[in-house]
Amino acid sequence: MKLKSIQLLLFSVLLVFAGGAWAAATYSCNISTLPNNYSQTYSGLSNSSTSLSLSITCIKTGNGGALTINYTVTPSNGLWASGAQNRAALSGNFINYDIYTDATCTTAWSGTGSMAMPGGGPATITQALTYFGCVPMAQPGLPPPATYGDTVTMTLATTTAGVTITGTNPAPFTVSVVVPAVCTISTLPGTVAFTYTAFSAAAVAANTTFQSTCSNLLPYTMSLDATTDVVGGLNYSLALNTSGTGGVHPLASTGTGAAQTFYINGTMPAGQAGTCATASCLTSQVRTLTITY
Repeated sequence: MKLKSIQLLLFSVLLVFAGGAWAAATYSCNISTLPNNYSQTYSGLSNSSTSLSLSITCIKTGNGGALTINYTVTPSNGLWASGAQNRAALSGNFINYDIYTDATCTTAWSGTGSMAMPGGGPATITQALTYFGCVPMAQPGLPPPATYGDTVTMTLATTTAGVTITGTNPAPFTVSVVVPAVCTISTLPGTVAFTYTAFSAAAVAANTTFQSTCSNLLPYTMSLDATTDVVGGLNYSLALNTSGTGGVHPLASTGTGAAQTFYINGTMPAGQAGTCATASCLTSQVRTLTITY
């Protein structure tokens, strides 16, 4: 009997699995939306503010654990600062302004924030920051009416290790502050009150004061609707002046940016009888003061 043999060939297959390499995470932040340019008109009666904004974006590439990125955004004092006070300028003249956290202009602004980067793969987070440009009211010695300018930068920084700052940094924005031609009667006149006795042997004088507040170096004139008239049968005259006697009409002046005091001086000539039918009486008239600029 012939024997048959069966040869069993055993072999093994070595399978090699090649896995992809995992890249370490990197982190960066940038000012992704540049600061708004700032334009404001000065008001002498209230602080003037405008809402502004910019955006910060932080990016994680590759894979890694979670990371909290802390950052600050700090404004510069501009090109024409006086100490820490920002100023807009034109031809050697200046007007104050600054950057604040609030519309009422009470707290100086320095943007701070944090971003919580998740663990795992790539991630991008963007945050918007709002701040306010403010021009304080009632600034003494204002410059002449014109548009004043400055350039401010916002600087992004971080204290978180391993995070780089990219993009435009510092990021600039322009400032324009308009000083309008403004002139107001800031304190109204009182009463020019004559006390007159019939057939008075001497002329009788009386006066009152008022104040105007006009833009610095702005020429203006003041006038009354009438400088002579009759009240209670008594003739009188009025004039404007910077002192309590005499005067001219109209009266010309130049603004200083601050309140200026003027007088309305009145005179009743001597020897008038008047039309009072009793021992004493009170009569009055209303006059109008106009300021022109």
